Amino acid sequence: MESIKCIFCSSDSKEILIRENGYLGVKSPTCGLIYTSPKPTFTDIVDFYGQDDANISAASHIKASFKNRLYAKQNLKIIKKISIEVKYWKQVPVQDTF
Repeated sequence: MESIKCIFCSSDSKEILIRENGYLGVKSPTCGLIYTSPKPTFTDIVDFYGQDDANISAASHIKASFKNRLYAKQNLKIIKKISIEVKYWKQVPVQDTF
């Protein structure tokens, strides 16, 4: 495995924030980016993610989040419309019909 520098500022970090699965999460002292060093090989990445129990594809995750955003956007429109109507009706005087 190859030890690497920060991809943004090229600084070398010795500050270890996390150790997991044989890898280190280090923080750049210059820009603050947290990155993995040493750099895993392609085979290591395939092995690591090939054992993932979640088995959810990126496409299905994106579809679900997009659907949620649409629902939220629609709900926000409804809430805005109702709040405008409520403000209007609060301004209209109630007439006694008796």
